[in-house]
Amino acid sequence: MCEKKVSLQTIADRIGVSKYSVSLALNNKPGVSEELRKKIFEVSQEMGYEKVKRKVLPQNLNIVILIPEYIHKDTFFYNDIYWAIERWIQIKGHTAILTSINKQMEKMLMLPVGFAEREIAGVLTVGVLSEAYIKKLKETGVPLISVDQYYDAVNVDVVGTANEEGAFQVVEYLIENGHRDIGFIGSIGMTSSVYERWCGYQKAMLKYNLKINREHCILEGASLETQFGIQTELESFVDKLVSYPTAWFCAADRTAVNLINILVKQGLSVPEDISVAGFDNQAISSISVPALTTYNVKRTDMGKLAVDRILKKIAEPASPTMKTALYGEMVIRESVRRICEKDNKSL
Repeated sequence: MCEKKVSLQTIADRIGVSKYSVSLALNNKPGVSEELRKKIFEVSQEMGYEKVKRKVLPQNLNIVILIPEYIHKDTFFYNDIYWAIERWIQIKGHTAILTSINKQMEKMLMLPVGFAEREIAGVLTVGVLSEAYIKKLKETGVPLISVDQYYDAVNVDVVGTANEEGAFQVVEYLIENGHRDIGFIGSIGMTSSVYERWCGYQKAMLKYNLKINREHCILEGASLETQFGIQTELESFVDKLVSYPTAWFCAADRTAVNLINILVKQGLSVPEDISVAGFDNQAISSISVPALTTYNVKRTDMGKLAVDRILKKIAEPASPTMKTALYGEMVIRESVRRICEKDNKSL
């Protein structure tokens, strides 16, 4: 007896959905939820549906890169990421559609114009969008990757940096150079990356049994819209201090460079009086005076990996949701000095 051929209809009958829904899912088209799409692929593979087994991505897929409005002010960090994404999409033989999301669109949960009409194979979001907007994107059923941001309430594939581990390495380097009173500066409610760096800082301090002086830490302020180059809040914080740590770890290079400028204005010298370290290894870190010790974030590699992941997600929608974190490395420059025990006290 011949084995019955598996068709779209037999798959639909097994799951209890329409043949049309099965077709949408297997052809990576919007119109079905991500959960249903995964189930359809799993059942199709289980039943031995040949078109799933032999699935090969066509060329010239449309892949959308969604960028929130606030990133337009950033010519340093995110710029490297989304241009790497665009170039790698093109190298892979596909079309990159760079699309901006303004605050009103985000608030009203409005998808970009033409999103529903165009054949969108996948979406990459760069930077921070609201969890509600990420849920809206996920509900379209289009494969989705978030770059440099995870969301507590939404299970979505993420490609980012090993922020916690990197921050731990920076703070450990400060400790190895004799520092015991180390402050932290970063708006932990702004992005998941900054929060993870705060966690890495705390982990290093805990490992070496060092007390965190909260008076030397600034954890609030700096909205997404004002984080780029605004130092008013930071200057106000420093002005109110009655003592200084021997070193500060800043969650971003621009914050660290602003801090150095503020300390110099107050007659202090970096690193002779206070050491400062940053995170990101942006271009500004190598030309600041003194040049900034920091942690290198592999932004180009992050962009390329995000493209590879979205293409895999398009080809295998049933693949597990994952958070992938790229390790960077320490970049040692002149903004940190070694101190001896007698110097290890707050100024």
